[in-house]
Amino acid sequence: MHEAERWLKSAASQGDIIAQRQLALMYILKNKKPIEAVKYLKRAANQGDAPSQFLLGKSF
Repeated sequence: MHEAERWLKSAASQGDIIAQRQLALMYILKNKKPIEAVKYLKRAANQGDAPSQFLLGKSF
């Protein structure tokens, strides 16, 4: 796990919407972990993050 991923996971676990979205994008674009990506997109989308809602909608 890279340092950036550790920091993003820490912030995401505290409810940081931007960290949740960025972590999801990292999982989509670099790590190819779609299940993890959807998990973090759902968290951000459920908090009202429009970009995450859009990305989540496009993933299906």
